[in-house]
Amino acid sequence: MSRPIPDLLNEARRELLELSTRNRLLDTPLHTYPEAKLAKVVAAVIEIEGPMHYQEVAHRVRTLWGMPQAGARIQCCVDAALVVAGDAGIIRVDGEFVLHAAAEMTPVRDRLNVKSQNLCKPELLPPAEIM
Repeated sequence: MSRPIPDLLNEARRELLELSTRNRLLDTPLHTYPEAKLAKVVAAVIEIEGPMHYQEVAHRVRTLWGMPQAGARIQCCVDAALVVAGDAGIIRVDGEFVLHAAAEMTPVRDRLNVKSQNLCKPELLPPAEIM
């Protein structure tokens, strides 16, 4: 029997907080981090920052590990974590975009002072935010 989504989200928030308080230095390389735990990290990132393009999720996750860039291996790990989180019902996939399962509407966000320039590229913005 699966656990309720709020329990899984609380675990995801704790996981993300734990990662962010380690000053981005983890003992476990990202590509060997357990998939189920990475799914919790991915879910927490999406809950906080979503909806977002799936490639931006990889950008956020690799930043938590202090990595300057993510290659195909890292993107593959994050993609697998997205599938796990989706199968658990924590996130939803809408084309190339992912959002939190409990999200009801897409907020239109001011991207004037964002650090990640990817957040200003139209092709990486959720369609609902552009309309």
